[in-house]
Amino acid sequence: MVYFDGSLVAPNAIILATLSGYLVDSAKQGDMLSKGAWQKLRKQVSPRSRDAPAYKNDGCEGHKRESNIIDYLKFWQAIPEKERILTQYHNHWPQEHAKDWTLCQPWSSMRNYGNSKESSAELGRTLEQLKKDVQHMAEDYLRQQPKEGNWATGQFRQLVQSFHHQFCSIRPSKSHHEYSHLWTSEDNRRLGHWSLLRASCLYSEYSIRKSVWYLAGEELCYIKAQSSPEGCRNVLKNIYSVLKCDAKIAKRAKRRLDEVEFEEEIYGWEDMDQVVMLGQNE
Repeated sequence: MVYFDGSLVAPNAIILATLSGYLVDSAKQGDMLSKGAWQKLRKQVSPRSRDAPAYKNDGCEGHKRESNIIDYLKFWQAIPEKERILTQYHNHWPQEHAKDWTLCQPWSSMRNYGNSKESSAELGRTLEQLKKDVQHMAEDYLRQQPKEGNWATGQFRQLVQSFHHQFCSIRPSKSHHEYSHLWTSEDNRRLGHWSLLRASCLYSEYSIRKSVWYLAGEELCYIKAQSSPEGCRNVLKNIYSVLKCDAKIAKRAKRRLDEVEFEEEIYGWEDMDQVVMLGQNE
C-alpha cells in the first residue's frame, strides 16, 4: 500500500500499521480480529487487488517507480551496472564454446572408417541410423521442456529419467557388418563399445547442451579417463567411500600446519628445532 500510495503517512497505511501494533501480541492481550471484521476493514482501506512491488516481481516491472528507494536502487542503479560489467567482461574475455575432441574421437574415428572403402555399406547405414536416432531423441527432449523453464516439482527428474531410458534403448540395427558380432555380444552392456560410441555421437552433435551430461555423463567420463596418459583404475563404490577425505582429520592437520607457520613467524627458522623438541617433550 505504501508502495502504490507513495507515502509512509498515507491514512490507510497508518490504519494498517496501528492494527498490526494492536494484534502483534493479541494472544496475551486478548484482542481478536474476526475474519468478517478483517474483510470489512480491507474493503475500506484497500478495495482493489494490488500487484507485488516491481522490485519483488520482475513481471511487474512495468509499474516500477523511481521515487521508491528500492526500485531506484534495483532498476536505475544495480541492473544497469551489472549489465555494464558483464558486457565489459564478455568483450574483454569472449567466451567461445570448444568441443573436447577426446570425447568426439570414438564417433569421428568410426564415422571416418564407415565412410572409407575398407568398410561395408551396412556399417555406414548403421552409423547413419545411430546419428538420426540421437538427433530425433535430442530434439524431442527440447520439445518436452516447459516454456520459460518453469519446472514443476519432480518434473525435471522424471524427464531426465525418461529420456535416459530412451537414450539407452538406442540399439544397432540387426545387419551384418564388421562390428555386428561385437555389438550383439555386448547386449547393450554398460560402458561397452556401442554405449561409448552412442555417447560420443551425442556429444559430437550437441556438445553445447547440458542435457548431454544428464543422458551420457558416465560414458563420457569413462572415455575421458581412458584417454589419460597416466592411466586410470576402476574403483568399487564401497572402496571409494573409504578413500574420501575425513573432515575431522583434515581439520586437525590444517590446525597443526597453522601452528607451525605461526611458530615460524615468532621464533624464525633457526629456533624451530627447539620448538619441535618442546612439542615432542609435551
